[in-house]
Amino acid sequence: MNRNKILSIFTALVLTITMIVPASGVNGATSGDGSGSADWPLNLGISYSSLEKSDYKLGTSTEFEIAYYPSSNQGGIKATRHIEINGPEVATDIQYSEHKQTASDRTWSDISSFSKEVTITESKTEYIKATFNAEGTYKIRFWLENGETSVETTRTIYVSDSGIFRLPTKPNNMRESLNKKKIQWSVSQAPSFVSVSYNFYVDGQLINKEPIVASASGNLEIYKSEFEDLLTPGSHIFQVEEVYTRGKVSVKSEKESMEYAIEEPTTTEAPTTTEKSTEAPTTTEAPTTAKETTTPTICPTVKKISLAKGKITKAEKKKKAKKLRITFARIKNATVYQVQISKSKKFSKKTTITKKTKKTKYTFRKLKKNKKYFVRVRAVNNKKTGKWSYTKSIKIRK
Repeated sequence: MNRNKILSIFTALVLTITMIVPASGVNGATSGDGSGSADWPLNLGISYSSLEKSDYKLGTSTEFEIAYYPSSNQGGIKATRHIEINGPEVATDIQYSEHKQTASDRTWSDISSFSKEVTITESKTEYIKATFNAEGTYKIRFWLENGETSVETTRTIYVSDSGIFRLPTKPNNMRESLNKKKIQWSVSQAPSFVSVSYNFYVDGQLINKEPIVASASGNLEIYKSEFEDLLTPGSHIFQVEEVYTRGKVSVKSEKESMEYAIEEPTTTEAPTTTEKSTEAPTTTEAPTTAKETTTPTICPTVKKISLAKGKITKAEKKKKAKKLRITFARIKNATVYQVQISKSKKFSKKTTITKKTKKTKYTFRKLKKNKKYFVRVRAVNNKKTGKWSYTKSIKIRK
């Protein structure tokens, strides 16, 4: 038998086995997303497609599906089943129905009789009906237990008069693009009836003025040029969150974070040069016992001073006082800091006050109420000045 024929037979066997053996869940269960003891030859599921509804209104009843997926080689699994719904208010009129797949054929029973021992012999679907009376986040938990072991699955949803939908997922795989110009991230699939957008933060400060949406090519990203003025030397924290919007309701995910480091700019020393003497050699009238030597003149070493861009970390109005205190980051090589406050966003000369301080904080006093002020800071070393910080604004109301 030649080699090609042996390979053909082997490939056919592999394909046959692949078609016969299904994808496994918990210990051989063929579907579902439950978690629990590996001893369970069964899995559970709660259908998101039946839970999510674009037209739901608070105070009305809604139905969704739960399912059992036993391993195909089991004769029957005995266990006690349970279900619970937790949220800002207790869900009411909770009922269940077994086996019937046509809505008009279902007979409903009060949920109080749901928790009982059942025998699962095959994959099947059951139905839960509930009424939500308050807006907010709800968690549905469905589980089976047998002695000290159990298997369960959960779903977390947001319920309002704008519908029922899953919570937005925390973004993942946050990274810098290969060309170093963008920060990118990935997310899971969202319901089709919600608007999906993203917010991006640098060191806790929201960067985007408008919600970020996927690009024409489907990428989720933001250009670093939009916040490059904040990227001073040192460590920074980038964060991104996903936002689902439906009508007047917006729900945010947990923030995904990544650390991003900017190296301090390197300083270079000018090369040391030796100054050559241009004077004619001196002559002596009488010989001496020791030869006279001349010491070359050495130029002083020149060191370039580099000052990073200023960075305001906090600007706060003192309560019941017409004064504003700003706190800013310490800048390497700075001997003093210039701080400015102005009623003009462009810091026009007539409305701007400039002060100097050696500390990393300064308080402006005697400000006028019901006025908006703009502040900024920069580092100074003799005649060398760094770039002005990102401008912050605050309004003195009282």
